[in-house]
Amino acid sequence: MKKFILITALFFGILSYSSAQLEHDILKGSTLVLSEGLILVYGVDYNGSLYDFIVTIKSLKDGAVEFDYEMTNASGTKGNVKITANALKDATVHYNYFSGGPLELNDMTTVWMSKKVFDDLTGVKGRTKVSNDGGKSETEIIAKRVGYDYSLFNAISNTTFNDLTYFYAESEDASVKYWVHFNEYSPIILKMDLGWKIWLKEMKR
Repeated sequence: MKKFILITALFFGILSYSSAQLEHDILKGSTLVLSEGLILVYGVDYNGSLYDFIVTIKSLKDGAVEFDYEMTNASGTKGNVKITANALKDATVHYNYFSGGPLELNDMTTVWMSKKVFDDLTGVKGRTKVSNDGGKSETEIIAKRVGYDYSLFNAISNTTFNDLTYFYAESEDASVKYWVHFNEYSPIILKMDLGWKIWLKEMKR
């Protein structure tokens, strides 16, 4: 199992954690190594409608990301997404509603969080503002804790590991919740609850 993951030490000042305590907690968990060809399978509960959102990583070059996606919903929605390097660096708007076809995101991210959002949440501030509706409104989310118990089925080795490291952040009224992979190089959203839910449940090739 461990040959598909990499244990790393990260030194960020989230909330009231001392750097020593944070290092200790993160070292308890594992870090995903994302690569081209890897397939990430998310479960979706969209107002009671259950289906999968399947992401196939096509490219991780020059600070940008490209992936194909398909859904097992009634419409069989599928398409291709390119997230530019600038978006992955600075975007605070999340694209959450897919309708098929090709899409290039220059000022929004999806699946991945931007470095700015990641740094704000894991740094001294411990909070940031994001938009989940295309920039029409913003919600402040606050980092709450670091965890190392996220479970993910690894179909490559036919095993499940239960120690993926993440940080959890939520809005003040808890109407918006994020579980984000605690890796500045691969800050993918592991789970999100916006009233409807999506969660990473499997990786494969």
